[in-house]
Amino acid sequence: MRLLRPEHAKGVSVAVASLRKKRVPPDAILALARSLGVVVALIRREAVISERQVLNAVYNYLNAPEIKGWVRDAGLRLLCFLVGERQVRRALEIAAPEAEDTLLIALSSDEEKLGEYLSGIKGLGVEVLDEVRYAEPSDFSRLYGFDPGPREKLERDIMRKVAMLRIELYRAF
Repeated sequence: MRLLRPEHAKGVSVAVASLRKKRVPPDAILALARSLGVVVALIRREAVISERQVLNAVYNYLNAPEIKGWVRDAGLRLLCFLVGERQVRRALEIAAPEAEDTLLIALSSDEEKLGEYLSGIKGLGVEVLDEVRYAEPSDFSRLYGFDPGPREKLERDIMRKVAMLRIELYRAF
């Protein structure tokens, strides 16, 4: 598990953790987050190439204006910025939060709540791994349909996709 304090988001802490859910349904993990006021996105490991992708999504999530008629749920909005998809259905198809090998991205302005949340999901039976494991470049490029390449190229590809999402959102709403 890594605790990030992004420079562009003063006062917000971000926890990134690799999970083994052990048959714990995503709804239980998300319900605990809602009860504590923590914003959470669950996403299969193959859909996240690096910490830079996570930080870019957090930046876009925090700086996007409220868009009437778009996603109301904060965790789903973060998920859309992680995968660069406007349509929630498509974002969930990519994210596959029910996958066993999952990444948890949680953010809060209250670091104690974040710690309480992480302890709480362990109490549900979720195993939080010490090391964060990101996608292999071949799996990531196949999932998104990007041309294969090194991790740095794939980071640029997903950030470009997210930038296009922001443009699309500004035009549509």
